[in-house]
Amino acid sequence: MLQKNGSLAAKSSQQPVLFAFHFISLCEISPLSPKSALIMFRRIAATISLFTRIPIARWMSISHVEYGRTAPFYAIVGWIVGGLVALVFYLVDFLFTQPVTVAIALTFSVFLTGGLQEGGLAYFFDNLGGRHGQRFYVKNRTDKQIGIQGILGVALALILQFAILQELSPALVPWIILSGESLSRLATITLIDTNRYLRPKEGYDAAPAFSKLGIDGWLIVLATGTLPFLLTLKLKIWFAIIPLVAVRIIMEIFFKRFRGGVNFEECLATQQFCLIAFYLGVSAIPNV
Repeated sequence: MLQKNGSLAAKSSQQPVLFAFHFISLCEISPLSPKSALIMFRRIAATISLFTRIPIARWMSISHVEYGRTAPFYAIVGWIVGGLVALVFYLVDFLFTQPVTVAIALTFSVFLTGGLQEGGLAYFFDNLGGRHGQRFYVKNRTDKQIGIQGILGVALALILQFAILQELSPALVPWIILSGESLSRLATITLIDTNRYLRPKEGYDAAPAFSKLGIDGWLIVLATGTLPFLLTLKLKIWFAIIPLVAVRIIMEIFFKRFRGGVNFEECLATQQFCLIAFYLGVSAIPNV
């Protein structure tokens, strides 16, 4: 009887270990396989190279196929971008007033990402028709020049971010930036699973052919996207996620209705909409 109880206890004690190994295998990271760890490292490096100006591609060769497998790690870019922008805000805040500090932080954010998200936002606004008999939303546009609608859309988006952040508590702003950058990327990248992902027939040839997230991808992106938000912000600010989720749902319905799917640039535009929605949600909470 004692032997049986002992074996049961040993079996129950092994369950967390077995679960951990199962989770690791889902994420394709095997502690016993250096090859799997290298693959994971290369995918994270490809993600950083694709979505930022950090020159990783100079140090390692990254194929177009590897870029297509970066979707689960998109939220990690939020850690890097949000963390560095938050650090710039924290350091510069000692020297200047908060409006100047926010302006410098936003400028650094655009420089760090190469204006990639803002470019997607401009693409989205330039596609909005609704005049002279055009479609409400132009599909498969091959003209890559930014029009006045795109310029105004990006300018207003940056002004809105500036207006919100410069009114928040300086001690809170770095954590809001870090959480917003991660959460908005989590909300955005799930579009490729819940919507049909489209690649343009002409132009924008550098757009990656994202693969579906799958179970392992969902686990990775959920964990990395929500962790900064859950660990750094107090419970009252959690309500700010409501407008972000609402905007994410609206954008999915919009693209299904008027586009029949979503492409790379529209994912980038959605990230900006979700980020602004999160900032608005934080701003609307009294006595933050």
